[in-house]
Amino acid sequence: MIHVAILQHAYLEAILDGRKTVEMRLTRTNRVPFEAVEVGERLFFKRSGGPFRATAIADHVLFMGDLKPRDVVRIRRDYNEWIGADGAFWQSRRDCRFCSLIWLREVERIRFGPRMRPHHGVAWQCLPESADVYPRCAVLREDETKAQAVQDQQSGGLSSSNTANTRVLDGAILIPLTEGNLRHGHVYLTRHIDRFPADALGGPTRALVGKPVRLHFEGGEVVETDIVASRRIFRSRAWRTWFARRGAEPGDRVRLDPHGPRGFRVTLVPARVSP
Repeated sequence: MIHVAILQHAYLEAILDGRKTVEMRLTRTNRVPFEAVEVGERLFFKRSGGPFRATAIADHVLFMGDLKPRDVVRIRRDYNEWIGADGAFWQSRRDCRFCSLIWLREVERIRFGPRMRPHHGVAWQCLPESADVYPRCAVLREDETKAQAVQDQQSGGLSSSNTANTRVLDGAILIPLTEGNLRHGHVYLTRHIDRFPADALGGPTRALVGKPVRLHFEGGEVVETDIVASRRIFRSRAWRTWFARRGAEPGDRVRLDPHGPRGFRVTLVPARVSP
């Protein structure tokens, strides 16, 4: 199945420039995309009242039902750094009972999308794999992407270079750092969670820790930590101190090289340096 999501302009641009890596839908009734999206399925993003702008693959999905207002508060606390919703949005959704969280990978800018029925205010459509998508859907070439970015800036949009995607290089994992990473002392592991031992994934509290992996930080420090499965981050807060000591800045990248059966060597790659 493929999916079409209707978004406001600001959220669409945040997906394109890598600031928004999780698409969320909070609904008061059990309706799509709740329990309708599977890992590996393709999503198309269409601007509300405008054209298709992006496509991505569902990298991870999480559904929660029978929510209470306190649960919505917890979802905001745990995931909004990746969702990027404002306070007014959360206030308007405080009584929702169903939540769909979809992690995104392989985000690309597009010019066209699948043939779809008029949505009449419906913000999500599920289409069969056989839907008329290609060649009607074309990924923009690099020169077209730059031209579109200029148009977006001229029209009040945001820059949309998709440079924030996590990459793998010769067995190493490269993870770009955002201001939020530096402020909160963590790195995003969602796109490569399968590179870590399954038993390293723990619960939300220290009473539910997983079996640790060992991080050999550049500079000599060695830290053992598990991974908070629901947030896809290392539980250890040693990152904040290490970021400060290494002078990390937004746009720099953390490089994780496998080191032994459960270890990783951690180095910082400045944005101006090719890995």
